[in-house]
Amino acid sequence: MTATARPNSQSKPREFREQLRSRALVADGALGTLFHDRGVSIDRSFDELNLSMPYLVREAHQGYVNAGADIIETNTFGANRARLENWKPSTRPACVWRGKRRRMPRS
Repeated sequence: MTATARPNSQSKPREFREQLRSRALVADGALGTLFHDRGVSIDRSFDELNLSMPYLVREAHQGYVNAGADIIETNTFGANRARLENWKPSTRPACVWRGKRRRMPRS
């Protein structure tokens, strides 16, 4: 087994700026609308879906990647104590944020 070197942490921001200078980057969008279209009630915490329906969140992100999005935002927009306090005790911001750095494979 061969270990691969991790890229320099300074190279990612530089690479991002170079990409911005050379072309328009496409970002994902409207995750809440997508979840609602797939039957999730509008009064539900979409951030909590990271715990209760991770397959739905993964599927939504993968759809954006498959469509060619360059930038994928995490499903943690409202993952803060004030917004999550009305949900299950396990829905602490740290629980919702866990695993947010997973890479989505390009198809």
